Amino acid sequence: MNRMEEEWEDYQWQLQQYEKAHRNENSGATDQYKDGTLAVDVGTMFVKLAHNGNGILATREGARSTFAGIIQPPDGEEVLMGQRAFEKFWELDPKTTSMARSSAAEENTEEILMKVVSPSIQDAVERAGLDHSKMRSIVTVPPTAVQDTQDKNNPWNHTHNNDTWKTAEWIPEPVAAVWGAQVHGELPLHDLNKPVLVIDMGASMTSLSVVQRDVVLTNVSLDFGAQVYVDAICDHVVESQPGLSTVKNDGMAWQRLRTAAQEAVQELNTQPQAQLNIPYIGMDLETREPIHLDLRVPRQLIEQKVADAIVTDMILKYEDGSSSSILSPHVPVVPHSLSSLWMSLMTQLLTGINQQPQDLGHVLVVGGGAKHQMVESTIKECFGFFQTEVVLPALSTRSELVALGASSLLPQYEYHFDKGLVRLEGEATAEA
Repeated sequence: MNRMEEEWEDYQWQLQQYEKAHRNENSGATDQYKDGTLAVDVGTMFVKLAHNGNGILATREGARSTFAGIIQPPDGEEVLMGQRAFEKFWELDPKTTSMARSSAAEENTEEILMKVVSPSIQDAVERAGLDHSKMRSIVTVPPTAVQDTQDKNNPWNHTHNNDTWKTAEWIPEPVAAVWGAQVHGELPLHDLNKPVLVIDMGASMTSLSVVQRDVVLTNVSLDFGAQVYVDAICDHVVESQPGLSTVKNDGMAWQRLRTAAQEAVQELNTQPQAQLNIPYIGMDLETREPIHLDLRVPRQLIEQKVADAIVTDMILKYEDGSSSSILSPHVPVVPHSLSSLWMSLMTQLLTGINQQPQDLGHVLVVGGGAKHQMVESTIKECFGFFQTEVVLPALSTRSELVALGASSLLPQYEYHFDKGLVRLEGEATAEA
């Protein structure tokens, strides 16, 4: 690339930042999309909808997300979706459940979008007084899908070819997260020439992605997320309560325990302990008396269980010294230390693009799983050594920044995976 081309690209980049800073003047409805922009964020467990004028669109029940799965009970019973499916998620045989995103079931993406997301969109936009046919539709995709856009077997490509979704535009989740942080003033617009490391911990998956000038340079996805906290609480109950050692065999009791554990995890985000109180969760087979669970759960104990589970699993899977390992051979993972895991993952990720931790401008932490204090503290501990600024958005928006960022796409631009924002032909240039 010659100097003139570089200067032109720099000018275009600075212009984009100016227009982002003045988005209130430039992000109104267009002739084609009179009702604005709708963003769909399909997570590993929940789907979120956001509108550039209304923010997060809640469900009819007031929830700010929709369960991203379908339960098809045996014997021809009614198919369950949304909140009804979530309330039965752990009670029924896992084989009856289809999730939009999981390491084992990516092929379900199209079905979930058609049966769950489409009705949710229709309901949400109608209640907001909007017309979906007059809206620009943006769908966020996992960073791994960005690498496989040319793969004909990629389920996201199959969805893109569906008549209902063929007009949708696709944006990588980490890029949308950066935009969301910009919109909410968490990331400065003037300092984004440097790469941003986006750590996104969802319900069952975590990704680390390096984003520079709105393009994903590299990423790695990991098979753990916020559900590991729920697992740790349930394991603690089974281990500490002899009468509940076989609770997994009782679908209804297991569902009640998982639901209570989920609520306890939310409480542990801000409190040093949580209380599990579940009456009539089981039956003592010897005394024939009902079992009532009343158990205090210390955050410190659960955090240690979570750290041990994640680190041990990652060491067993990847610390083999092979060239394909996602862990750095030069930064070994210390048992029980989550911060050392972040360090090893980040070092190996940056090595692949010939960069160093000191090259990062910011570390942006998003996702529902990133609300936990241990996640915050271990990431800060990891990057504090390099004096890299760790951006921790407000808890209330941390799990919603991807959807909010995607909905902020300026109307005069479209997104290209390899180029970032590209001005649409015929769109006027803002005066800087």
